[in-house]
Amino acid sequence: MIMEKIKLLEKKTGNAIIMKEDNTLNFDACVDFVNWVDKTELPKILHRKNIDEVHILHELIHLEKFFVDQYPIIATNDTNLHRELAIFKIIPEDYVAHKIIFCEYGLDPIDRKWFAGKDNFGLPDKEVAANLVNFYAFSEFCPEYKDMFDSFKQRCRQRKVNAYSMAKRAIEALNRMDYTEKDSYSKCAEEIIRIFAWNYYNEGKMYISFLSKEKNEWHWNP
Repeated sequence: MIMEKIKLLEKKTGNAIIMKEDNTLNFDACVDFVNWVDKTELPKILHRKNIDEVHILHELIHLEKFFVDQYPIIATNDTNLHRELAIFKIIPEDYVAHKIIFCEYGLDPIDRKWFAGKDNFGLPDKEVAANLVNFYAFSEFCPEYKDMFDSFKQRCRQRKVNAYSMAKRAIEALNRMDYTEKDSYSKCAEEIIRIFAWNYYNEGKMYISFLSKEKNEWHWNP
């Protein structure tokens, strides 16, 4: 499964898929956009040792969506906003990857370890909202977490009104999205930015951007 996906991606992109073990990661795997300098290559996939192949498949699907199908990525032109962007950036792109893994491969896409401590009301509103959205999105694939989501939602409605309102709108945006349609995904991604960072969206500091290959080099558009 993994090797077949790698061969397909290499054929479609004209680039090698490079994976590198990195046990300093705070998560299981990622596409290393942060250190992506040579735009004649694809960014590397970093991963911890002995992780489940589903996590590798997840990152390969990201590469396919971004570099083959040209699904946009939520981006910023201000390096000072990278941490704030990270709070909500992955919501739509991870939802698409999870849908593909579950619906098209018949595999469980969710790592149960994620849920530990995420129903934390001591965090800023945006982080509480993003966690509530993920509880909802993940519970689609993990029915045993449905009760967990319902409990978190009710407590959030009472104790974090602003966070609850943001999460409610983001969940509605996810529910409207057809993960198989790029335009539908793009509308959802833009709506997610408006919900979590309207001011930066309005100022043009956060936006959606897609990748294309020109003269053997990958370019952001815009």
